[in-house]
Amino acid sequence: LSATMPTRLTKLGAEAFSGNTKLAAFMFKGAKLTEIGASTFYACANIKEMIIPNGVTTIGDEAFSCCYKLTTINFPATVETLGKNVFAYCEELADINVDKDNAAFATKYGVLYKKTGEIITELIYCPLACDGNEGVVEIPETVEIVADEAFSGNKLITEIIFKDSVSEREITLGSRLFRNAINL
Repeated sequence: LSATMPTRLTKLGAEAFSGNTKLAAFMFKGAKLTEIGASTFYACANIKEMIIPNGVTTIGDEAFSCCYKLTTINFPATVETLGKNVFAYCEELADINVDKDNAAFATKYGVLYKKTGEIITELIYCPLACDGNEGVVEIPETVEIVADEAFSGNKLITEIIFKDSVSEREITLGSRLFRNAINL
């Protein structure tokens, strides 16, 4: 089953496709869509790839949670806000790609970071099927926060390296950070 959204679509409401286990492909047309609501694609277990269209600025809490077969997601330069647990339990998610011109987010080896200006300041999420750079994730010295559950459930990362800062920059590590990350 596939769905193609109309060019005049401006918002996808909360839980719009939630629990639709037959939906395997989803296409956006046009650039009027600005928001993907909370749990919009929650438990759409057969979606494999999602290309967020240019123009989307906000993605709500758990928007793609439990999309078990989702392997790749691509963000445009326009995304500014991500809710909590957007990718929770996406067991096959290996790649999060962010447009290089995005002012708020960046990715490196599939790991999602938040930026302040041009500086990466927060590690948000390492996908469950991401192996970083051959099993290693090097956290840049500019990172001040590693979000709650950022590596939780990842079974491919074998080493985390915190790059030392030459400045007095401090770092905060979130709750349940490495829970069930069995190879660390």
